[in-house]
Amino acid sequence: MTLAQPTLLLGFLFGVVFGFIVQRMSFCVSTDLAQAFAGNPRRILTWLTIIFIITGAGFVYLGPKAVGQLRGYGIYNIISGIFFGVGIVLSGGCVLGTLRRMGEGFLHSWVVFVSWLPGMALVVYVLNPILQGTYHIPEKMPLLSDVLHISNWAAYALVAVVLLVMTCWAYRKK
Repeated sequence: MTLAQPTLLLGFLFGVVFGFIVQRMSFCVSTDLAQAFAGNPRRILTWLTIIFIITGAGFVYLGPKAVGQLRGYGIYNIISGIFFGVGIVLSGGCVLGTLRRMGEGFLHSWVVFVSWLPGMALVVYVLNPILQGTYHIPEKMPLLSDVLHISNWAAYALVAVVLLVMTCWAYRKK
C-alpha cells in the first residue's frame, strides 16, 4: 500500500463526515452571511471557527502550501464580483449550499450545477489565458507568522483563540 492510498482514504472519510455534518446543519455561506448582516452572526462565526480550526490544524501540520494564486486586480475584479453576487442570488445559495441541496434531491440545484460548467470552462480556457499577464504571483506568500515573527503554531493558536472569543461573545446572553 502506497502513502497516497491512506491519504486518499482519510480524505474520503473526512469528506463524508464533513458532508454529513454540513447536510444536517443546513450550512450555506450566503444564507449565514445574510443572517450576519441582519444582526445575527452566530451561525457564520461558529462555522468559520470550526472550518478554521480544522483547516488551520491541517495547514500547520502539513506545512504552509500555496493554495491557488494571487491574481491581477482591477476593474474586472469588481465586474466579476457583481456577476458572482448575481449568480448566488439567482441560484439561491452558495456553492456549498447548492451541493448540499443536490445531495438532498433538489432538481433546481442540479440545474444550477450544470449551468456552472460552461462558466467554469469560460474562466479556465478563455479568461485566464487573456488575463495571465496581469496576474501578480509573489515568490513567497507572506504568512501571519512571518509578519508577527512567531511560529506557525503560535499564529494558528492566536487566530483560533480570537475566533473562539468572538464566537462566545456572539452567543452571550443579551
